[in-house]
Amino acid sequence: MNDAEVSASAPTKTIKVIHTYLPLLLLCAIAVTQMIAAQVTSLTPWKGGGFGMFSTIDSTRARFVVVRLRTDKGPIVAEIPASLSYLLRKARATASRAELSRLAKRLASLPWRHAPEEFPSNDDPAAGLQPEKPPRHAVAVMRGDAPYPESERIDANAVEVGLLRYRFDPTTNELTSEPLLAVEIPVAAARKGKGGSP
Repeated sequence: MNDAEVSASAPTKTIKVIHTYLPLLLLCAIAVTQMIAAQVTSLTPWKGGGFGMFSTIDSTRARFVVVRLRTDKGPIVAEIPASLSYLLRKARATASRAELSRLAKRLASLPWRHAPEEFPSNDDPAAGLQPEKPPRHAVAVMRGDAPYPESERIDANAVEVGLLRYRFDPTTNELTSEPLLAVEIPVAAARKGKGGSP
């Protein structure tokens, strides 16, 4: 083999090595980055390009958000409006205080009312199976909603948003929930930052 043939085959050999090892190195780098993110930042192992989904139930579907309005009469559980589903999904996936605070600030800037009571009619055969009236909860008042009585309005002082996740306890074989994060945002501060009351 002469010098010209050796120098011509060197780039080909280098390209073969790159084609062989580059994908492997990229996959390893992604997996290591995702493992670190899942441990350090509470990113769910199901997200971020990792392979943790095969070893844990900690997916976004196993994380849930609970919203409570703090009022002078006590806390009231509140529904998250569908229009905030993107913020909700982000908060569940990343479990970061910043994302949970973004969701809480948006919720605190909304006006709230008691949800309409829904009880079974007297001619419903299942009506007797409900021993007590379920507690009322709150819904956000969105643009285009029908008018409601002033007595249904909720004057919240703050909005508390908690992120929880399901955990499987192998000793008891039970699914339990554990808190990951919680933030509380004063309503007055959230509405002030939005430019006034809605």
